[in-house]
Amino acid sequence: VKVEYEAKIKNLTRENALISTAWYDLTTRLQSNHVVLQRRQDAPRSWLNKQRQMVNATPRR
Repeated sequence: VKVEYEAKIKNLTRENALISTAWYDLTTRLQSNHVVLQRRQDAPRSWLNKQRQMVNATPRR
């Protein structure tokens, strides 16, 4: 019984560590993407955004 209990504790500890690292990775990526989006206020680079800019005839800055 004690061996089973220790195995369960070990598995739960490992699962908790995996969830914690996944959460940290996810929040780091979200924060990084948010910072990149905040900095990007220059002219649009994709073809579709360039077309929209030409149609609207208002330069973005």
